[in-house]
Amino acid sequence: MKASVPVLLFLAAILVPSQADAIINGYSELKVDFTSPTNASEKATWADPAKLVISGSGLGWDGNPQHSHDAWIQTKPIAVGLWWRAPSAVSVRVAIYPRIEGALYARYSPDLKHWSSWQALQGSSAQSLDERKNPGTFYDSMIAIPGRERADFDRLRSEYSRLDVPWASNEEAAVHWILSRDPDYFAKHIPFIGYVEVLFEGSLHGGERIRSLSVEVSYSMSGMSTVPKDEASRNYQDHSRWRFGTIDPLKAEPDGAANGSQPIRSETNPTSEAAGSRR
Repeated sequence: MKASVPVLLFLAAILVPSQADAIINGYSELKVDFTSPTNASEKATWADPAKLVISGSGLGWDGNPQHSHDAWIQTKPIAVGLWWRAPSAVSVRVAIYPRIEGALYARYSPDLKHWSSWQALQGSSAQSLDERKNPGTFYDSMIAIPGRERADFDRLRSEYSRLDVPWASNEEAAVHWILSRDPDYFAKHIPFIGYVEVLFEGSLHGGERIRSLSVEVSYSMSGMSTVPKDEASRNYQDHSRWRFGTIDPLKAEPDGAANGSQPIRSETNPTSEAAGSRR
């Protein structure tokens, strides 16, 4: 006897695991405008503010063009990934206008407290039409965490997913669970990238000024995600960035989602192809 379509759909629903295989592509962007004191101070810090000052022309100092002054600029943390999952690899592209000689570094953190060492980024050429029209200095590099460094976190995350929790794929909640057992875990392991900071070092001649610094952090996460068990956990379609370290765990929901807390956001919020993945 041939089964009816409704019966086949019902059987498919109960036989197929409650997981979604998907790919999440996204990016976070930070633009520092050094012609605006308010914008610049909100998004970056820099060396010797008494010497290097902001004007309508940018960040620099007035003096003899034959003399130079050492300078560094460090961005505020840029949150990446999604609030319930963070990537293990990112691509970082930086544009500095106008063209300024120097070196660029990046570092990453899972919680805004424990950071990797600074890693040098490679210089790059102009890529977009806008970059070709506006001479600047460009950097472009990939930052990735070795599998060996991620292995212990993946083991613990898998252990957490087998517990009776509202949402087995919620890595924010898994982090809370891991730290409840080992508060110093991130002092020993940095297994994913939740935040990125960029550091520029160079020298500015008298009258030479930096107008802007732009950072774009892109990432791709793929894999599987379970469906949340309860309605309270089903805000996984919220595309807020990774936020661990910015919320009070005492105010968090049982699955780790915070009530009304705001993640550290970049100027442009990335979009994702789907709301479920495994990197």
